[in-house]
Amino acid sequence: MISISSATPGSISTNMKNTYKKISKLSLSPIKTLRNRSGKALWGSLLAAISILISSSELRAETFYSWNASSGLFPDQVAPVGGSITLTDSSSLDVAFDNELDALTFPDDTSLSSMLFYRLNFGDGSDSAPSNPFENGYAINFEVRIDSSIQTDNRRGAIAVTMRTGQSRYSLSAGIDYVRMIRDFEAGSPVASVDTNGSFHTYRIEVDGVKPGSAIRLFQDGGLILNASTGLLDPGESEDISFGFGEGSGIARGTSQWRSYSVEAIPEPSSALFLGLVSLGSVLFIRRRF
Repeated sequence: MISISSATPGSISTNMKNTYKKISKLSLSPIKTLRNRSGKALWGSLLAAISILISSSELRAETFYSWNASSGLFPDQVAPVGGSITLTDSSSLDVAFDNELDALTFPDDTSLSSMLFYRLNFGDGSDSAPSNPFENGYAINFEVRIDSSIQTDNRRGAIAVTMRTGQSRYSLSAGIDYVRMIRDFEAGSPVASVDTNGSFHTYRIEVDGVKPGSAIRLFQDGGLILNASTGLLDPGESEDISFGFGEGSGIARGTSQWRSYSVEAIPEPSSALFLGLVSLGSVLFIRRRF
């Protein structure tokens, strides 16, 4: 509960500073009432402005696809919002649930050219398309453990997580104790040396837009491990909007255990943020006058 105490006009500046400190620390300690010379309370306006700012900064991303192994459904049994999902299967083995691990196993069939890869498609992402739901940015979340990885190219690994948003693309590739972000399939792509097989890890890929050169941030278990940027499509490559995950390379193979995968679109900035800034600006203006 927030308690309120009176404050004289001369104590407004001090109380305002104390209030800022408490709010910045997300403290639940009492906040003193701030009053101007006519005795009107300012603390309510300040708290309202801060509340609007906080709520607007926590805009919820729109989930376009969410699969979890605990559901008992295969990824292609979960329909993406406004899209479709298919399985590219050139392997002699099939994906299967491991009930002890609560995960979906992508097995190694000993053939480098085989693929077990789920692809989500959301249609046309070119400049001429009416809209692109991911144009303001998006995030991909997944949880996986890699049990084995054999590759003939250091740009590949047992798992792949891909993105194409009409005008740009990238691919995440991971093997035993490394994760690489690949842009334009270049050899010098950034790589992080992290544990990938000791236990399950959660990953989050945040991308700031759909244009080539958009910033990418890769997190493992909540910690930032790589910075990268999206690359150009190859000449003549389809400008569709698609995402994929699984064993998706023709020059690598391995076994991996997947627990979840999801795709989120970042919404447009809310007008609430503008209103919050205006309200906070008004409070700060009054503070300067009094």
